[in-house]
Amino acid sequence: MKVRLFAWFREKTGREEVEIEGGRMKVRELVERLAQEVPQLAEELRSGRYIVAVNHRIAGGDAEVDEDSEVAIFPPVAGG
Repeated sequence: MKVRLFAWFREKTGREEVEIEGGRMKVRELVERLAQEVPQLAEELRSGRYIVAVNHRIAGGDAEVDEDSEVAIFPPVAGG
């Protein structure tokens, strides 16, 4: 499945998206696979400093994703 990267996750990796192999899984499993696939993000991902959206909705670690899901991950944002 394709995981789109945003903000400084994209800048740090130089990639707009990452392909993760596998079928249906929980968001937490997907994030761990992403940390393995993209070591530059591993520290942030394993510390929980990220937001995941699945099909345009913020998703928690227990949410299910599958090959057809649209997944985006980005660092927390702050406004002013």
